[in-house]
Amino acid sequence: LAGMKVYPVAEMLSARGIPFVILSGYGAAAVPAEHPSWPVCGKPFRAEQLLAMLAEQIAAGGPA
Repeated sequence: LAGMKVYPVAEMLSARGIPFVILSGYGAAAVPAEHPSWPVCGKPFRAEQLLAMLAEQIAAGGPA
């Protein structure tokens, strides 16, 4: 996203109960303090890691 923040999109997805995972080279530091439950998959990542996180979010119904 070339440095653009995805927080507005993540907020809409979370409010609607739509599962998502944030991919970031900044790791957990990419998540705003007011949204500590947002899942982050740090770059670089293995496909298995991302798939596991996505499956976990889908099973849980999205971030809390």
